[in-house]
Amino acid sequence: MDQAMGVGATVPRSGKATPTKAGILRSGNTIAHLSGTPSIPATVLDAQLVKLRG
Repeated sequence: MDQAMGVGATVPRSGKATPTKAGILRSGNTIAHLSGTPSIPATVLDAQLVKLRG
């Protein structure tokens, strides 16, 4: 990856405070955005990063 940036925030969802994380990545000419909440397993996001690294 050439560049990456991540952010975290707590947002209201169905009346409850829900933690969420997002990452924006650039590798060459490819730009990707990944986001997750506690309901999305970290292994799913990790697998997406592996695909981006090629």
